[in-house]
Amino acid sequence: MPLPPWPTDRPLRAWQLDAAGRLAQHEGRSFLASATPAAGKTTFGLRVAYDMLSSGRVQRVAVAAPTTHICRQWAVDAARYGIDLEPNRPNADGAEPPDRHGVALTYQTIASGPRMHALVAQQRPTLLIADEPHHMGDQASWGVAARTAFDGAAFRLLLSGTPFRSDNSAIPWVDYDAEGMSCADHVYGYPESLLDSVCRPITFLPYDGEMEWRSDGRLRSAAFEAVLPRAEDARRLRTALEADGDWMGEVLADADEKLTEVREV
Repeated sequence: MPLPPWPTDRPLRAWQLDAAGRLAQHEGRSFLASATPAAGKTTFGLRVAYDMLSSGRVQRVAVAAPTTHICRQWAVDAARYGIDLEPNRPNADGAEPPDRHGVALTYQTIASGPRMHALVAQQRPTLLIADEPHHMGDQASWGVAARTAFDGAAFRLLLSGTPFRSDNSAIPWVDYDAEGMSCADHVYGYPESLLDSVCRPITFLPYDGEMEWRSDGRLRSAAFEAVLPRAEDARRLRTALEADGDWMGEVLADADEKLTEVREV
């Protein structure tokens, strides 16, 4: 299935071109691109997919992402470049039809049927694009399943703004140095994105507020400035982040006002 020309109105950014050049010279089968959020990781990943499909290096693309919504977004973005990905295809339906370029699936879906995905990747040379791969732990169920499914992939592209896990466990297909730090094959940080005008400066506004929640049958309340045990601290934060709560509504309204102000500058 030949792809249409890459749109002339969607040129790659400088860091994406640099990363693509590094990937072209890369000798391994796994490549970790660590780029700050909003830098354009999805576009970079789709350009890699476009080039590998066009050259015949792979015959299909499998995107692994944390949520079904992100999978749908990958499919929408891919369609802009003529790449037809089926989002959230159930494992029970087997491999996608041959007239599609691939699929976009959650890590959970892959973990539910890793051997089926391994078989498909063997039958058609596959590019795996792992979006935010820190959701996989090398020894955790999703990580073990991902290895089963895609250890045999023709190539694996890992895209992350945070290539580490809070539990410090290893991420599949990521190299680590002697101190246990992940070694990215290409790094594009927040300072560089500011200098390139790719991202805007982040504004942090401090907020406090009195939260009320029920724990162990008791009604509790505390402001953010109060020091609490870890479990209660987590419950206080969950209370603040409730979508229909007054605190979150106020924060979002203020954020929208600030964003509108920034866009007018």
